[in-house]
Order: sequence, then structure tokens, then C-alpha cells
Amino acid sequence: MDIKDYKPRRIRIYKLSTFDAFTDEERKFHKAYKESKSEKAFLKEKRDNLIASYEGVRKIEKNRLYIYNYDDNGNTIEVSECENVDKQIALAESEMARLATDFTEKNPLVMEIVYLKTAKQNEILRQIIDRGLDIGEQHYIFYSSTTNQMKRGESILINEEFYKSHEQEIRIGLTDDVVNKKGGCNTGKRLAYNGLLMSTSFVPDGYEINIDNCLVVPDFKTTMNEKVACIDHDENVITGIEVRNEDIEIPQTDGAGIFLPGVLPTTAQIRCGHIKGCIFPFDFMKFLRQDSVEGVKPNPIISDIWGKEHNVIDENIKVLLTGSQVKMWSYYDSWDEFKKIFKKCGKKIAINKFADTEPKGYTKTSYQFIQTLSSEKLTDDKIKELCADTLEYLTMLKTDANKIAEILSEPYLSEAIRIYPNLIQDNYIQRKLENKFRSERKDACGNKLILKDSLYSYICPDLYAFCEWLFCGIENPKGIIPRDYVYNSFYNDKLYNIVDCLRSPHLYMEHGIRNLVKGDVLELCKEWFIGCDTVVSSHDLLCRILQFDVDGDEILLTPNKTLIECVPGDKHILYYKSFDAVKSPVTKEAIYKALVASMDNSNIGDISNVMTKNYNNENTDDDFNKIMCCLNNLTIDFPKTQHNISLGLYEDKFNQLKSEKAPYFFMFAKNKKKSCCKELSSSNCDRICKYIHKNTANKRYTWKTEEKFNVGMLCDANIKVDVKSAEYTELSNLMFDLKRKEQTLQFQIDNEIKQMNESDAIRERISKYDVFYDLCEKVILTIFNGNRMVAAENLIDFEYLQRENCDAGKNILWNCFGDIILSNIKNNAKNPDVIGTRKMHYESRKNATIRKIEKRVVDKIKKKADEPVSTVTIYKEELEWINNLNYRKNCCNDRELLFILLVQQKRSDVGNVRVYTNVKSSLTCGRIDKWIGDGVSIAKKGIKRLETMNAVFVTQYEKYMEITVNVPEFDSVHEAYTIAQTEKNPIMPFYEYNKERAIATCQICGAKFIKSRNMKTCQSNICRKQLVVNRKIMNK
Repeated sequence: MDIKDYKPRRIRIYKLSTFDAFTDEERKFHKAYKESKSEKAFLKEKRDNLIASYEGVRKIEKNRLYIYNYDDNGNTIEVSECENVDKQIALAESEMARLATDFTEKNPLVMEIVYLKTAKQNEILRQIIDRGLDIGEQHYIFYSSTTNQMKRGESILINEEFYKSHEQEIRIGLTDDVVNKKGGCNTGKRLAYNGLLMSTSFVPDGYEINIDNCLVVPDFKTTMNEKVACIDHDENVITGIEVRNEDIEIPQTDGAGIFLPGVLPTTAQIRCGHIKGCIFPFDFMKFLRQDSVEGVKPNPIISDIWGKEHNVIDENIKVLLTGSQVKMWSYYDSWDEFKKIFKKCGKKIAINKFADTEPKGYTKTSYQFIQTLSSEKLTDDKIKELCADTLEYLTMLKTDANKIAEILSEPYLSEAIRIYPNLIQDNYIQRKLENKFRSERKDACGNKLILKDSLYSYICPDLYAFCEWLFCGIENPKGIIPRDYVYNSFYNDKLYNIVDCLRSPHLYMEHGIRNLVKGDVLELCKEWFIGCDTVVSSHDLLCRILQFDVDGDEILLTPNKTLIECVPGDKHILYYKSFDAVKSPVTKEAIYKALVASMDNSNIGDISNVMTKNYNNENTDDDFNKIMCCLNNLTIDFPKTQHNISLGLYEDKFNQLKSEKAPYFFMFAKNKKKSCCKELSSSNCDRICKYIHKNTANKRYTWKTEEKFNVGMLCDANIKVDVKSAEYTELSNLMFDLKRKEQTLQFQIDNEIKQMNESDAIRERISKYDVFYDLCEKVILTIFNGNRMVAAENLIDFEYLQRENCDAGKNILWNCFGDIILSNIKNNAKNPDVIGTRKMHYESRKNATIRKIEKRVVDKIKKKADEPVSTVTIYKEELEWINNLNYRKNCCNDRELLFILLVQQKRSDVGNVRVYTNVKSSLTCGRIDKWIGDGVSIAKKGIKRLETMNAVFVTQYEKYMEITVNVPEFDSVHEAYTIAQTEKNPIMPFYEYNKERAIATCQICGAKFIKSRNMKTCQSNICRKQLVVNRKIMNK
């Protein structure tokens, strides 16, 4: 079995929020606070006092998890209950998941586990940690929060009964009481280690690791004296930067272990309870058979981490774990005790991820790797050289459909195109490929450049040196890899001599230029090292340059000559000491404080973006970036150490850069709006962005032809479809609803992930779509009595042979039944001559009407983007002028009216505003009233009141008023915010800025609206109807 076939299964869980745990009264005051203009402080205090005074166990009602229909009297119809998939996420299989489900059902809903988003309601979080939470009819208790969740303000809750029945398996004998009796534990670490049970893992058939064949040994460490740039700090603040020699301890095997070849098919990250790390293949039995190593005979008798001696030959040891991999080892008295509890709890060492054994031969850079290159060395000619592979790659995607199909993220579709190339003539497939090209081009403009003969791989320590230390007692072993060298088998038959070693996050000067081993050393590496891992030397500071562990961290190796030549040569390695993770009793109060402190110190994105702005400004402050790099890594460690430094003298610089606009290339790298970015600069990244954009403007795809493909290739000829059957009709109606729901989901996801970093956003998007397509498959199968083959055949007919669907999206078909379509194509490709041609069905009048309705929904969704207006900048001084005017009593909306007129004046080419009478396509008093909201009708009289105040000057014409806003001239101005082209109603950003009204996003069309009470949509007829459609889907 190929290791690519080993994949974790999927589960679904509910992801709820502390808002869901509000009482009705708390929710009432919270909404009033959000919508209030003048009493926000009072309402916030009232809401917070209510929350703080709550006694007992909070409850999330069942109707937050399920959707119901109601009878004419407003009573719930219990039999209509269906899952609220909008509150579900998909997760990969984990150790906790295997305790909760047997996976007899595909993508099971696991009710034993719930994720809870704190949503800034810390007092509610405190109450839940202290007392638990009732969800529906079940009681849940706080379990843990992983390191990443701590930064995002998320917690893991588990069902109390489930926890009690599996406590020993979950804790592996180390309950909080046991840990506290043994001296306590750092709270952040305790939470992180508990969270390991939720990390992805699976047990591959045929590769079970027997705990009796394992041994835990001490970690291999060395000390080097090197010249480094030391960033000195005390407990609170940076005290100085000095270049000097320092003794630096290097944890050579931090997170790494070894296994005898054959135990696993390749290098793997492992998980099991508190065990976390990476194990690499190395034949230590062969090492022990050597007569002499550096003049010493290897000894099979070694001490475990507890100090007890073992003979690895006599005990048939096949896996050597290190103490850094068994996170709570010191809380057990011996290896024998650990194994006894391990077996009693039925634990198995599982695989988190296997190493890639077939590198693609190319990979992409990050913009961070580019911005730290020397601007003087990166000339225009060098940019041309550096971008050459990228331009060639993008050209290939426009000319070779098979190449672009390879990189699609949908494996069934990619494989189908490979087997049946004519499939690309389907309009749906062509749009997929075109979108993929646009995405790749955008990546390139964002400085994700193609690097040939480059790869990502696991970082492996010099295991030969480790065995010299372990079995020969050599304190400073020679090993195989010399200083300033690395080894990767990918380069064995290539002529390169030097590579740049890179790793994210890359913030300061983390270019590790290293030589590739050659000659006799290369032959030794081939003999001892297996796979495509990058083996590093134990004699240099590469791990300090790149800040890596060897527990599964990956490294990018590239021999790109241009990149290497542009690396600055005048930088010193940064060195700074981290804070220690202090032990303390594990208590509910300590857990609460750790979670809240971690949320307050989760500004990794701000630090990275500030450094990028510094690099992309004309004069880069090098010392500032050194400090930022130190701060970033101390902040990463904060969830465990609960300690960080302040910036001191650098605080003003940090805040100044934070308030600046993003660099130009962030439009492509981070999806920033143009109005939020600076103009093109002469920075490395902006110059590359401009070069790529200019040289990839031609969008002609040579693989698009007039050739047709045969739908019959996708079908199973043995299954007949009756388009007049009741099942087919029901499928047609269902698909209309599902596709509208899919469109709505897209906007919901886009809004939810705006504030997430890139990796979290990708994970959230995939998770939400997985849940949706799982729902689609289930409701479709109910029509066909669970027969996937028949369901697929009917859906293929519906999507490809109904004329109205030919050009429509087919995501639901391919995501739910792509495996069946691929199987059909494989079977039909063997006998293409016997495949008949399928004819299109005639479009019925009913279907034509439905298609028009669907088009109106899509047109409404797109209308906002299709009709952009000018982007304007609003200044703080203008807002102060508007806010401080003396408006007539009970005419408070005149302020909003004046603001709207100011914005429209800024957007006008003639320097004033024209308000028309009864002209639908132009600005009217009615439209202004609609923008202000709340059903007001004040614009016409309000303009007269503003004129009386001398705030505006009005000239009346036959069909319109010409209005000039008399905004004062200010000596200096400070930007408050910009109103983007797509924001036609300026009142939305007005309230978003001053927080006086709650602004929400319509779940259907994505438009912003002023939220009142429990509104879910912008209240247009189309969007209100769509909510009804969504409920119909959930009830099927």
C-alpha cells in the first residue's frame, strides 16, 4: 500500500461561541449596547454586571444546534429536527475522535467534543471553566486548548460522562491531582500536551508500533562558542544589542527519535497521548555491529531517561524515543510504569503525517524570503533571472491543460482529466482551470516564485553523531555531516554544490547558505541515511539561524543561483534567551489566566506585518527588525511561558508602522484592497510584483478548443436514468436549493475568514465546505435509498444533459460523487468505441423559469462588485467637525446626513453633490434615507436644516439640488479610514468606525446592513426568501 493512500478519516463537531451561552436578558442588553448611539457605556456595564452575577451552570439551548419547523401557533415541530450545519466544522481523525466514534458512519457527527469560541466574553469563559456548560440535554466540561487555539481564543469542551468513562485513556494516568502531587506543571504546557489528543493521527494497517520494542533515552545536546548578535533583555524590556561570542547550547535531538528501517515505510511524525515528535529511519543495530567508531567500540547497553540500563539487542528495541518526545515522562517513576499504564489504557502510537517520498522537483518561495535579500544586489537583471522559472511555469499552465490539472486541489478531477483529456472542453472544467491559473498568477505577483530543483523536507539531525554519543559515550562526536554542510538524497545525482536553507517564519536574515556533501562523505550519507529528509550538521548554528526543532519542522532547500547571490553577507546570527516555563499547581484559575493572557498576546500577525512594512520602506531600520524578530519568537512561546517583554523605546516605531498602509504587493499576497495599500515602491517585493504582473498579462489559453467531449464517458451504461421519474424531479428541485445554499455559504465563509491568518483561513474554508458537501451527499442519497451509483448517474444526467445546467457549476457533483465518475471514466476508457453519445434534454418552461430566478439571485450578489464607486479617505479632523456641530434637538440623524453628503462630495468629479428628484439611477433623498436606515424620511428637510446651520450651501435647480459641504480647511489632517470603491452606502463604514451601531453582513448576498435585533439578512425580498430555502434544505 502506497503511503499516499494512508489518510485520516473525518469527523464533524459543533463549533459554538460564548454568545450562544447568553441568557435572554444578557442577549437583550448586548444587542442594545451594540445598537446604541448615546448610552453604550451604561448598557455595556449593565450587560457585564448581568454576566458576572450569573449563578449556576450556563446553558446553550438545543435550538442552537438544530433547526426546526414551527406550527401555526409558533410551537416547535419536534419531528422536523435537523442539524444546524452552519455551526459545524470538519476535523481530521484524532486520538480523541477514535475514543468517541468507531467510524462505522462516514464523516460522523461527534457530540462528545465541542469547540467553543470565547468571542471576548472572558467572564463567561471563567464560568464555563469553573462550572462547565450544559449543551442541549448534556453537561460539558472544559478539557483543554491547543497552542494555536489559545492564540485564537478557542477551547475544547468534552461531554462529562464521556470524560468520566475514558478519563484514564485521556490522561494516561496523569490527572490534575496526580500532576499537582508531583510538583505541578506549567499551565500552558499542560494545556498544549492535553490538546495533543485532538491533533491529526491515524493507525496505518500493517505498521503498528509495539511499545515493548521502544525505549526512551536522554536527548543529545552540544555547546558551541560562536560570534552572534546578542539581544539582551531583562524580565520586562530589551536592554541592548551587542555582537559578541556566546556559549550556545544546541538541543540536537529536540523532538527527534529513530526507528529501524522497516518498522515504518518512511519518516513520520507520531502522536500518542503526551508523545509528540518525528522519528527517522536509521539502522542503529548496524551501527552497533561496527568494531570501532572514533576509536570506541559501540556498546548496546545504554540508560533510559530514568537512568535504568537496557541492552537494546537483548530487549529487541526497534524504536528509540528521546525525552523531548515524551512530554510528561518525569511524572512517571520508570519506563516500566509508563508501559504498564500505556497498555492498560489501550494506547497505540499513531501517525500524524508521513514524509513525502516523491518530491515534485520544484516549490514556491514566500515573500518573506524575498524581502530580506540585498536590494543593491537584486538588480533588474537579477529579478528577470529570479522570475524566469515562474514565467515559464505560468506559460505552461496556459498551454498545457494536463499540467494545470495536476495542481488542482481536487484529486478525482485531476485524475479524470489525465485519463480523459477531452474533459477539459467542458465549460465547468475550463472555468476551474482558468481560476486556478488566475490564482497561481496572483501568488506569483505576491512573490510566491517558482524555484526549480527545490523541495521542502523534514529536518533530520545527524543520527550517526547521535549514536556515537549514545552508544559510544563521545561527548562531541564527529558524525557524518561536516560544519556548514547539509545532505538530502534529492541532490545525489545533481551537479549543485550550494543551497539556501529557508524556513517560515522568515523575519530577519534566516538564509542558511550551506554546501552539499560530496565525495566520500556523500557515499557515507547514502549508506546511513534513508529517504528525502534534510540531514543537518551537529557542528554549526543552522538551527539557531532558522529557529527549528527536529520534531517535524520542514526546511526549504533551493540551489537557485540568483537567490543565493543576492543574500546579504554582512549579517550576524541573532541570539536571545527565551523565558523558562515555570511550574505551578494546575488549577481552574491558572487555566483561565493562561487562556486570557494568551489571547491578549496573540499579535504575531501584527509583528510580522510591521516588519514587512519596515522592509518595504525606503530606509529599513535593521535594529528594529532584530528586536521584532526576538519579540515574535518570545510571543510564539508565550502560551507556554506566560512571559513576554515590552518594546520600550521601540513602541512608537512599532505603532507608527502598524498604522501605515500595507505595501503594494499585499494586494496579491494578502488580498488587501488597493485603497489599503501604498503605491508601487522600489522595494524587492514590489519590483517583482510589477515585473510578474506586466509579463503575464496575456490570458489566452491554447488548450481551449471547439472540440466537444462525450458525456457518456462519465456514465455507467448499465444504469438507466428516467428523467420523468419522481426521484429525478425531486433531485432537480433539491439541486436548485442546494446550489443557492452553496452560493450563500461562499459569502459566509469569506466573511468569517477575513480576520484569520492564511493557514487558519484555508483550514476553516476546507472544514466548512467538507460539512456542506457531506450534507449534500446525505440528502441526495435519501432520494435514492442510499444507492450512490444510482444517485451519481442521475446527478450526472441532471448536470450534463439538462441544457440549463451545461454551463453551471458542478461542485456538488464532483465533491460528492467524484470517485464514482472517475471509476466510470477508467472503465469506459478501456472500451471507448462502445460508449454511446448522450443527447441533451429539451429545456422545459418550468426549468427555464427556475433558471431565471437563480440568475436574479446571483445578479443581486454580484451587483455590488459590478458597480464600483470612487474610493475616498476620511480624516479625523472632518469627523470631529461633523460630531461637534450643534444640531437641532431631536434631529440627531442630521449628523449622518451631513457625513453622507461629505462622502458623496469627495466622490464627485465636480466638487459638489447633486441630489435628484425622482431619478431612480441617481442619488435621491429617498436613497439617502434608505442608507441612514431605521425607516427614516429626513433627508429633504435635513438638508434645509444643514443649510440654515451653514454646514452646506444649496443651489436649487428644476430636477436636482446642487449641494456643497462647507467643510473647513485644516492645517494638517490625519487619516481615520478609507471608504472602498465597493462601499456604496457610506454609513456602514461610519458606524464600523465609531461603533455606535452594529453592522452585520447578509448571510445570503454578502451586503452589509445595520443590524437590529436578530436580523440575519439585509431584508431584501430575495434574501428573505433564501432563508426559507435554507431551512427547507436542512429539513430534507
